[in-house]
Amino acid sequence: MQFKKIARIADLLYPRRCVFCDGLLRPGEESVCRRCHGKGDFVANGCMKCGKPAGEGKEYCAECTSKKWSFEAGRSLWLYNDALRQSMFRYKYQGRKEYGAYYARQLYSRFGTWISAIRPDALLPVPIHANRFRKRGYNQAEVIA
Repeated sequence: MQFKKIARIADLLYPRRCVFCDGLLRPGEESVCRRCHGKGDFVANGCMKCGKPAGEGKEYCAECTSKKWSFEAGRSLWLYNDALRQSMFRYKYQGRKEYGAYYARQLYSRFGTWISAIRPDALLPVPIHANRFRKRGYNQAEVIA
C-alpha cells in the first residue's frame, strides 16, 4: 500500500509519457496511452532469416531468398511505421531512456519462448561509438538487452 502511494506521488512529480505520442499518461495507463493502442503494428508472418514480413504462406522474404547474410537469424517486432519511427527517435536522441523497458517487455512477450529455445549463452548489445555514448548518455541496445 505504501509503495502505491509513493508511485502516485512520483507520477505527479515525474509524469510518465506514452512511448508512441509522448503525451502524458493518465492514471492506469502503462507505457501507451488509450489513443495510441494499436499504433505498434506487429510483424505478421516474419521471415525465418531476417524477421521482416515474408508474405502470406512464405517462410522467407524476397531479399533473403536471393541473398546470403552473415547472421543466423533475426526477428522484427514491429513494422517501421511513422509512430514507431518517432518513438525510436525520442528513445535514441531525446533521452527517453524509459522507453527501453517497454520495448524490452514487448520483445520478451513476443520472442521470449524463441530465445529460450535457442538457448543463447548471452544477449550482447551492439556497442556504440564513444562519442555517441557521451552525446546520448547511454547505449540504447544495452538498455533493451
